[in-house]
Amino acid sequence: MYAINFTPVQLANFYYSAPIIEASEYHSSNRFGFFTVGYSTAVGRQQAANAFEKKRMGKSFRPMDLGGSYRQKSFKLSELDFVLEDPAFLLGRIGVDAPYHTTDLWISQGEFSRQNRQKINLLRIAVCWVDIDLYHENSLMHLRSLSKEKALNRVFAICAERGYPLPSIIFWTGRGLCLKWYTDALPKAAYPRWAAVQAALVAGFAEIGADNSARDASRLLRIPSTFNHKAEQICEVIYVREFLGEAERVVFDDLANAVLPYTREQIALWKKHQADKVRVEKLAGHLRVLDGGVKGTQNLRAFNPVLLAWQQVDDYRKISEMRPVGTRSEGFTNTLVWMAVSSLAVAVWADSERWESEIMALCKELAPHWSMSRIKQSTATVEARMLRMGQGEWVDWDGKKRPPVYTPRHSTILLELGITDVEAEQLRVIIPRDLAKDRARARDQKRKKADRLDSGCQPRQDWLADHKQDQSKPWVAEDVSRATWFRRRERQETVYTEP
Repeated sequence: MYAINFTPVQLANFYYSAPIIEASEYHSSNRFGFFTVGYSTAVGRQQAANAFEKKRMGKSFRPMDLGGSYRQKSFKLSELDFVLEDPAFLLGRIGVDAPYHTTDLWISQGEFSRQNRQKINLLRIAVCWVDIDLYHENSLMHLRSLSKEKALNRVFAICAERGYPLPSIIFWTGRGLCLKWYTDALPKAAYPRWAAVQAALVAGFAEIGADNSARDASRLLRIPSTFNHKAEQICEVIYVREFLGEAERVVFDDLANAVLPYTREQIALWKKHQADKVRVEKLAGHLRVLDGGVKGTQNLRAFNPVLLAWQQVDDYRKISEMRPVGTRSEGFTNTLVWMAVSSLAVAVWADSERWESEIMALCKELAPHWSMSRIKQSTATVEARMLRMGQGEWVDWDGKKRPPVYTPRHSTILLELGITDVEAEQLRVIIPRDLAKDRARARDQKRKKADRLDSGCQPRQDWLADHKQDQSKPWVAEDVSRATWFRRRERQETVYTEP
């Protein structure tokens, strides 16, 4: 058994027990975006229980009461200090009139571009976590008997055994532990790799009851020093990995290298080896394989279908903004929703438990005039195929494994949506081939310019300024022999000397 000698500061943990201090580790009031606070009051839970009982017995009830056990409210990040600064006034500032000691409170871990916490609106995320439930109905008996101290030591033992960095902070939630690793703020583009790290962490702590359903970017986790009504205990900080008086952060790439089976460098080398092997096999006996420019293909990015799907979803949303409902041609909305939902299915198939809320948020944005039944009808086929994909069912197409959802060709997307040149300038991936080549050429020129500057070459503007200054001086040709003059002329050189 591994044991940790806590410092007096770590034993107290009063500093990080303040909600605003802990939340500031992954949220910043200086950034644009929104965060969400969820709450559950005793009155709301009772209303929901009564409504479910009336529904079961066939009696009339208010549908809004069914969701009374949980409510949420979104705030701007600039309001973070105001909302969480004082725990005593936290409920009042989120508009809840209920006793503090009977109310459960959670906060979103990601930052979002809109006032909801759907993954399609994710802006950035700066924390990884594992939620361990020791008292779940499916938990093993020996886990339920663990005290918080023994559970903490089990966490340290797993980290030492697997080579994981210790968590930045650990909470006792009343029914288990919540482990958090504070990282650098990651943009939405890094979501696929972040999700892979989350899945690996959950798998690493599965033996002590890690919750596999509490790992997506839209998750809310308990706020420290708040009440857990199921356990009738306070969520408290029991461990902080400190460095110079602050919770120590971990570089995300270091965390990924520790928990994922392969590092980025190993994957890149393997893919390069496979590509070289295929090239040699194809060209054996026909052509001689030569290395390309820029050290082969080191400037190319490996294909990532999940990342491409997220980028396509963002482009579909941009197209919807550029073409409001009243200006669309007949059938355009159907095509747009179909293609966008298909891309969303590829992007979030690993988190199928939140599929309904994600698809509703996207469709309400693309087709705000559609009813709920119309959305259900239009997306039923995609939803059925996504469930098949989540169960591991993939299809063979042209000798490759493909998802069963509709994945149209790039040319088909451009043709069906009729993307114009003006619209394409504002998009990222749904663009004509000519524009893609122009952007690639511009990126290549920018990279070459940066390489020249790194190698010590003088910037062109500075060289032109110096050359112009040299030409303005009253130089005259020096007196040289005829043979030397012709030799220098051939080299296009002229030597000058001051009068």
